[in-house]
Amino acid sequence: MVKLQSKHGATLHTLEDLRKSGFGRPSPRHGLQLLYWFVNDGLEFDFYDNMLAQCHPEQGDYGFHHFGNFEKILPLIVQNSRETYYEVGNLNPERYPEALNLPEYVRENYGMARNFYKSNKDRIIVRYKSPNLILKVYITQHQSEGFDTEHTHLLGHNLIQDIKHADLDLGTFLRQAGFTSYLTWFPPLHNIISSIQYASGITDNRSESESMPLRRERIQDSELGLPLSDLHAASCTLKMSILGGIIALILLVVLIVTLYFLGVF
Repeated sequence: MVKLQSKHGATLHTLEDLRKSGFGRPSPRHGLQLLYWFVNDGLEFDFYDNMLAQCHPEQGDYGFHHFGNFEKILPLIVQNSRETYYEVGNLNPERYPEALNLPEYVRENYGMARNFYKSNKDRIIVRYKSPNLILKVYITQHQSEGFDTEHTHLLGHNLIQDIKHADLDLGTFLRQAGFTSYLTWFPPLHNIISSIQYASGITDNRSESESMPLRRERIQDSELGLPLSDLHAASCTLKMSILGGIIALILLVVLIVTLYFLGVF
């Protein structure tokens, strides 16, 4: 059951609760992959079920940085309590270079969409107490004007432990959480379509941002946008994806024809 937690969204206790929340999906969002990585590699439980950080958020590991809670989407922290909020999940390498140390499966869809901000909107926020104690884990999503209160959720201990279960691999977790990625059965076509969507969307997004107030444009560039230095790389990716897709299609046709003449069909 999803238990309401004041104005800060709902507490999620099960994988079904997580699925119903809609967090991190559909593709190209990265929140579910980010959550799987953090729960399995970023924290451990001690003998007393305390969550202990396996990295150093205060030092900026994996792109962690201070979360100011300016929108008050989370409970306020008492001053001088040695507690701080830190967030992770912004994949923009020009703003957070350490984010490049996140696993490839977390970063693989960054920028590969018509509206590329969708591939960089999900965040994890931890309530952290020095030297390494994680008191709470939240998931949320970033919008052009800030964080979304309605889609900010506290994760219950049971859910975190379920995600961390040794028998739950990434693929199974994504399916149980409701994640879908179009054409995942044929990666070359997925790359072609994603690259074309991204390339055709550059002009659209640029023209839209020019009509926005300067503050919103800065937020989108720093928090959600793709660095301009990546445009050339995206063009090369488009060309290589098209070439790879054509080759894959030719091989597929040859295979089908061969199987036909062998009497398989």
